[in-house]
Amino acid sequence: MLFRSVAEFMGSNNRLEGEVVSATPTQGRIRIGAYELDGLLRNPSLSKGHTSSAIIRLESVSLVGAAGPNVVELDLATSMFQGHVWEHVFRSAGVTIRLHHALPLSSGRHFVYLPADKLWIF
Repeated sequence: MLFRSVAEFMGSNNRLEGEVVSATPTQGRIRIGAYELDGLLRNPSLSKGHTSSAIIRLESVSLVGAAGPNVVELDLATSMFQGHVWEHVFRSAGVTIRLHHALPLSSGRHFVYLPADKLWIF
């Protein structure tokens, strides 16, 4: 079992707090704000109704063109050029997600994709 403290120690991550909607021994679904996201269950003792955290690395998050599974629609809050990539921060309804992207972005709403195989639920 991978511990949350180890996952958080390894690089830059997004940490999202929510409630477990469903869980199997290896898969989980977590409600974060108005969104439900699928991910890999890293704490086998979690079950429906538990409060938990989901962690995903910045480089695993990407932008897509439309709504879909594991996609959240958020407002671009700020952008920072990091010398080789842009770090963009998105916010809406209590959800904050950061990601790295090669280009600057226009203000407004964007579709942010969090792949289920990279989203770890603890």
